[in-house]
Order: sequence, then C-alpha cells, then structure tokens
Amino acid sequence: AATMPPAIMKITNQFLTDPVLIEIDKAQITIDNIEQRYIDVPHSGKKEALLMLIQYYQPNRAIIFCGTKKMADELTVFLNDHNVSAESIHSDIKQTQRTSTMQGFKAGKTTILIATDIAARGIDVNDVDYVFNYDIPPNLEYYIHRIGRTGRAGKAGCSITICGTKREANEIKQIALAVKSEIKELPMPT
Repeated sequence: AATMPPAIMKITNQFLTDPVLIEIDKAQITIDNIEQRYIDVPHSGKKEALLMLIQYYQPNRAIIFCGTKKMADELTVFLNDHNVSAESIHSDIKQTQRTSTMQGFKAGKTTILIATDIAARGIDVNDVDYVFNYDIPPNLEYYIHRIGRTGRAGKAGCSITICGTKREANEIKQIALAVKSEIKELPMPT
C-alpha cells in the first residue's frame, strides 16, 4: 500500500477528531487476475526477445515499461522498424502529444504503448491484456503498479518481465516472494 507522508499524518492528527486510517492491501487486489511470468535471455538479446514475445502472443493492447526515456524511444523505433505499431510516453514528450498518444492507445489505433514509470501514472485503460517489463522495476511498489495496468475490471491479464542478467532474474524471484505470487519462468517462444 502507498505510504502516507509524515507531514500529512501530522496535519491529520492536528485537525481531525479521532481520524481512522484505512489501508488496503493493493498487492492482493491488483494481481489476483494476472498471470505473472519472466523470461531469462542474454542482455544483448532483450530487444529481439521482446519482439518475439509480441509476435508470438499478438496482444490486442499492451504496455511495455522501461527504466529510461532513452530506452522508451529506442524501443519505439525498434518495434516500428519491425512493423509493430508502438508509441512512447515519457516526461520529455509534450503533454498534448502524450494526450494524443493515450487517446490513440485507448481507441486501439496503437497496439503497444511504451512508458516510463513516471508517465504511467495516468494510464487508466481496462482492456490491456499484456504488460511487459523490459527493465526490472526499481522497487516492489513500481512492480505492482506496472502489472496492475492489466487484469482490470475482472478481466485476466499477463505480465512478462524480461531478465537480461542473473541479477535481474534473482530480483524477480525476490519480488515473487514479496508479493506472495508465483512468477514462473517462461521458455522462449519459437
């Protein structure tokens, strides 16, 4: 669950009479309908692995999460060069363009949305069938937020994390323990 900043708690206690704090275990709410998988590939083969996963699963609507704006742009160019309709959103893209990209994604004109974690805060689309973590999320809360973009409104979803190093594979195993979920290794589709 998101934590309440101490300054807000101080104000709450100062001005409210007998306040009650209600915490919701977001991890359980958002990930129950999500099949979680990871794939272990050489670091140099991550882009090709992502392309193969997209071609194999043929998502109707998917979000790919990247750690940097530069990688989001690189993946957009890479996928478009391989005839995959993809657009990216991140903080360097003007708000009007981000709005237009999101409208295209919601309308189904763009199949793949590539996003950084900051830009992903405003993504509220119910029928995303796949979330791909191209880069390992920086912490557990980001992981839950990312994969929670799928499996919404009672629908099933799938998240696939692409691990390019032993460290990343170990990190995803630690995340699995923390969220009390099984994140199974996926064989590379052929």
